[in-house]
Amino acid sequence: MKADFSIDYAYRWKSLPWKEFEKTLFQLQCKLYRAVYNKDKQSINYFQRLIFTSRAAKFLAVREVTKQIRNKKNVARDHPSNNHYQYKFKLVENVKLFTTNGSRLNQDEYNHILPIINEYLLENIIYYALEPIYEVYYSSGAYGWKVSKNENNAIFDIRETLRFYSKSTDQKVLKVSCNNFLKRINYNFLFSLFTLPKKMQSTLKHILLKKKTSTFFEDSLMNSDKKSDKLGNLILHLLLNGIEDLNNHKDLKAETGQKGFRYNASLIFILDKYQDPNILIDNIKMFLKRRLFNLENITIETIQIRDDFDCFSWSIRANIDKKKIVVSPSTISRKNFKSKIKKIVKDTRFNLDKRLEIVQSNYKLWLHSNQYCCSASLHVFSIKKWLYTYIRNNSTKSRSQSKEILKNIFSV
Repeated sequence: MKADFSIDYAYRWKSLPWKEFEKTLFQLQCKLYRAVYNKDKQSINYFQRLIFTSRAAKFLAVREVTKQIRNKKNVARDHPSNNHYQYKFKLVENVKLFTTNGSRLNQDEYNHILPIINEYLLENIIYYALEPIYEVYYSSGAYGWKVSKNENNAIFDIRETLRFYSKSTDQKVLKVSCNNFLKRINYNFLFSLFTLPKKMQSTLKHILLKKKTSTFFEDSLMNSDKKSDKLGNLILHLLLNGIEDLNNHKDLKAETGQKGFRYNASLIFILDKYQDPNILIDNIKMFLKRRLFNLENITIETIQIRDDFDCFSWSIRANIDKKKIVVSPSTISRKNFKSKIKKIVKDTRFNLDKRLEIVQSNYKLWLHSNQYCCSASLHVFSIKKWLYTYIRNNSTKSRSQSKEILKNIFSV
């Protein structure tokens, strides 16, 4: 599509058939999913190339990337992606794959910006081509890679599995957490997990080599819910896929034999009563060593089920006698919530009423994220007291008015 200076580019950009683009991309991904499921290598490569050359995929990638850039604080207001819709059409024209020698981009007036933006675009388009592959092979115990497999689903499944398997106070749970875990990427192993055309492989390798491996994956873990980090998050899941199944066995009484759960790079394994945890630990270490993981920064601990233990953003306590599994927000989660509320209330860019509205919406979100917790553990007495004092000291509202405001906020 060539730029025509006589046309209003803003109108053209907004009037593009975005729903049709999304539908076209989804249909291509569905066809790729079927090809992967049927192990048809020729069709897999064909549909991946089709996704990359697709006009719909390019436009959707440009829309996502320019939104992310616009939201970043360190981007200047006169950045082309902020002001010129014409620039967005230029980006679509200039999406190119990297070769082993470097970039194949056209040289123009945006030469200093285009290569950087091009990398972000390629990350999005490669993600579109890899997502259906992981959809076929992902384990039922893997969480955190899409909306329908979030942290809430993980804690619900862990709670139900603990209810079924916890029959003794001596039973144990194996907890694995990874920090700064990846030394470098084993590219031969990574590319053996999925099929990609050679040019797309060299492009992906080029992107990963340019980034600092450790920070790239740490950012992906910290911001797994953000679209900007979705490629790193997906590759991390591809590398770790299957580790949560190391402790599985078929149980005719249980609906599923899943006894391992992974949320991003944190794992929980539910052990049998007389199971030796050392055998499972050796299997985990062998699994990670093959993928060049740094075993020194991986903490593995065995916890008795009767003790309180932190699981992702929650704390779990098992009462075997009453056959109850009590889930409550962890201390860190509660502390983060309180500091977030205080930060919102102290932000004087908005008037007090607006800030209190934001507090209410954040409280709703917090309740939703803790929907599987015991209701008694969701008390917020300390933050209520702090908020009451703040309203009384920084406004002309009376005691009764302040109490009414707090009642409206926290009675959701």
